[in-house]
Amino acid sequence: MFERLIHTLSIMTIAIWFLALSPTGLSPSDVVWRQTGGPEGGRVNALMVGVDGTIFAGTARAGVFRSTDGGRSWAPVNVGLANLSARAFLIGASGDLLVGTDEGLFRSATRGERWIPSGLRTEIVTALAMSATGTILAGTFTSGVHRSTDEGWTWEPTGAGLPSRVLALAVDAAGRIFAGTSFGGGIYRSTDDGRSWECINAGMPNAIVYALAVGQSGELFAGTDGGIYRSADHGESWTPLNRGLPKTAVRALLVTAEGEIWAGTDEGVFRSTDRGQTWAFHGLIGERVFSLTVDAMGGVLAGTSGGVFGSSADGIDWERLNAGLIATWVTALAVDASGDIYAGTDGGVFRSLDGGWTWEWRSTGLLDRRIRALALSPTGVLFAATERGGIFRSTDRGDTWEAVNVGLTALRVSTLAVSEHGVIFAGTHGGGIFRSTDGGDSWTPINEGLANPYIRALVIDTSGILLAGTDEGVFRSTDGGDTWRPSGLAHRRILSFVARRRGDVFAGTFRAGVFRSTDGGRTWASSGLNDVSHGDIRALAVNASEHLFAGTQGDGVFRSIGDGRTWQPINEGLDNPFVFSLTVDVGGHLLAGTQGGGVFRSIASTEAQLRMHP
Repeated sequence: MFERLIHTLSIMTIAIWFLALSPTGLSPSDVVWRQTGGPEGGRVNALMVGVDGTIFAGTARAGVFRSTDGGRSWAPVNVGLANLSARAFLIGASGDLLVGTDEGLFRSATRGERWIPSGLRTEIVTALAMSATGTILAGTFTSGVHRSTDEGWTWEPTGAGLPSRVLALAVDAAGRIFAGTSFGGGIYRSTDDGRSWECINAGMPNAIVYALAVGQSGELFAGTDGGIYRSADHGESWTPLNRGLPKTAVRALLVTAEGEIWAGTDEGVFRSTDRGQTWAFHGLIGERVFSLTVDAMGGVLAGTSGGVFGSSADGIDWERLNAGLIATWVTALAVDASGDIYAGTDGGVFRSLDGGWTWEWRSTGLLDRRIRALALSPTGVLFAATERGGIFRSTDRGDTWEAVNVGLTALRVSTLAVSEHGVIFAGTHGGGIFRSTDGGDSWTPINEGLANPYIRALVIDTSGILLAGTDEGVFRSTDGGDTWRPSGLAHRRILSFVARRRGDVFAGTFRAGVFRSTDGGRTWASSGLNDVSHGDIRALAVNASEHLFAGTQGDGVFRSIGDGRTWQPINEGLDNPFVFSLTVDVGGHLLAGTQGGGVFRSIASTEAQLRMHP
């Protein structure tokens, strides 16, 4: 009996050793993540300055940050905050700080040190205000306005006459409450402390109202998707005031103690010194501005797609104030031949010289800082695709940029690919595909046979075949893009590609997992990850050992060894599971760009490491 037991244990030991020595015996714990030091910045939805000068920043996916030194440095304060999409702040009569999130309202009596729920847990809270009677009003994206008469502890809906989606609230000196709404609903007014509402859109088209502000003389200003409007009669009628403003959305408004009006737009900041009659540009070109406030010293703070910026009262010069504020949405990653790493974000391009642990902002000349893709030519020239500004090129490792859009008639560029001969392909949102054979100096559309012009991904396989991922499947070109033919997955939205040296190609899809082709994209077969809870495969990458990595929107990163049929989650230390970009550096370390958490890096190399389990 004893000898049989020893014999059985020996066989089990040998089996375990063989399992450890096989490629599929690698453990998920082989990859452990650590958040890097940036890139610093990220979308700031809301700013609040407390009575003691403490500044709070509400970010899109990283919760609340606090600064006690005028914005020079920031620290996250999220203990107890169950949802990290912070949209609005209010300081109540008791001094408690309230924050509206995508899962209701939270409050802190300790300047953000600890948060507790304060109702509306099923609501997306987009705006907060206090009426003249002390009633707290919460605008939501799903059920209009709610009101509380006990400092926000209990709530009652007050949607009589009001659309469901409220984006902004304001209260004038007479106690009238105004609500700005979405989907063309315009502006509504309440004269009974928020109990009932009436539409007041005379002179205003069907507008999305992002911001409301009350002027020193009682005028009401509205920031909309069609510019700025003013009412001098408490909302009874509206007049457009857009002289000097570009045609852009106005997402934030601020009236200073001196009577100046500041407007945060999708094209930077504008200021008026004549009650909105005329406007002048005052900086932050390329930034989308979501919030504006005045700090304790009288300077203006702007919450943008690239973080927090501070300005002197004249608004001429702006300073980045993002030390410690890591809330960036990293949409693209690239590694050059020397090992330098580049990150494309909604706030521009960043560069790391130390393997991704620290980052420096490198966006001089980028007129649109909403980066959607990065690509490197064989000679090391860096290209950046932007949301609405076309393509930019840098020949000095990102230090300076120039627009290269000659012939590029569609400026919403979503993806880039570069051949081994330096031919550049650009996929656009609605304009199909463009090609440049002169390093980006000029572009030519190449859309013959391309039935869908919404291009989300491009890849060139080892044989030179070009594949385009669209909203309606894959298209394939064997002649460098001159002609295209549909090539499978016709009812799938393709989000990402990766090609391996062995010749196979993988496609990441929207809610359908990963697909694999072994014949240059002619046919496709499911390759798993169609059962992950969120299912969006936003990024794919491969290391030198031909291991595959998939980044998902909500489920972190997965790894596949071999033919890509089986996948393991590798999320130890990955605190943000919303992964939009992946790359492998020259040392084999995996880097993940997240939505709201900056870049994470694997502590060890991902190249084949056999772990022994004695």
